[in-house]
Amino acid sequence: MLPTCPLQNQVFTLDARPCQKETTQAIIDSNNHLTIAVKKTQKTLYNSLEYVSTHQTPITVNCTIDKSHGREIERTTYVFEPPAYFCLD
Repeated sequence: MLPTCPLQNQVFTLDARPCQKETTQAIIDSNNHLTIAVKKTQKTLYNSLEYVSTHQTPITVNCTIDKSHGREIERTTYVFEPPAYFCLD
């Protein structure tokens, strides 16, 4: 789908299931960006991201509060600059 998609400079949001090397690389190759959920079962990627998040200062922090169904949920998103050595392998 991505090679024929005319969209560029968009942000794709993926849960952990399609977080595979081929999918993420296709998004990058199509001049788009991505946010992904990563599980601890993806050990190399998880450990790399955990290292970045504990050793860098975020370039952006966004906090949202969602009130629905009688609950209040606070979500905080931290954006980090990817290190030069970071790769999908």
